[in-house]
Amino acid sequence: ASAGTGVKAPSLYQLYSEYGAAGLTPEKGVTVDGGATFTAARGHIDLTVFSRTVRDQIDFGYAGCTADQLYGCYGNIDRTHATGVELEGEIAVSARLSLRGHYSFLHTRNESPGFAGKRLARTPDQMGGLDATYAATSKLNLGLGLRHTGQAFDDVYNATRLKAYTLADLRADYALNDRVSLYGRIEN
Repeated sequence: ASAGTGVKAPSLYQLYSEYGAAGLTPEKGVTVDGGATFTAARGHIDLTVFSRTVRDQIDFGYAGCTADQLYGCYGNIDRTHATGVELEGEIAVSARLSLRGHYSFLHTRNESPGFAGKRLARTPDQMGGLDATYAATSKLNLGLGLRHTGQAFDDVYNATRLKAYTLADLRADYALNDRVSLYGRIEN
């Protein structure tokens, strides 16, 4: 378990670029988390729960922009809150096959006046992935990865919904010698 506070100053880009706002305030956050790990002979499972509150969170959007910032600008969100559960695991199914996976359930909210209860923009409600690696020979490894991202909203008003999606990738690496490998990957 841990608890901590932090401050993040706005970057020079966030302050002075064409999308910048010179009056941005630094973010101030408080996070509390706790977790546990279960280990077995062939793998492990990790569970973590967390809660985070941020004042003056820096975000990109369209509210508060100047007339010449047609494509958006940086601004502060008065107060945000996020809670979640993260699950991660790995298992050696056999001497040649291993599986790794992770999943996160997120609950994010804007607690600013006028937006109280709205989800934070571009923050999915869940994310996860599964990765399988197979040692075909002593030199050739093959892999398959699946990544899922749940639905989110593209704006502070929660008016524009971003659909959930799943991606897959295939990969292979071949050891040419002890120091050099040939690696390839196909992603959708």
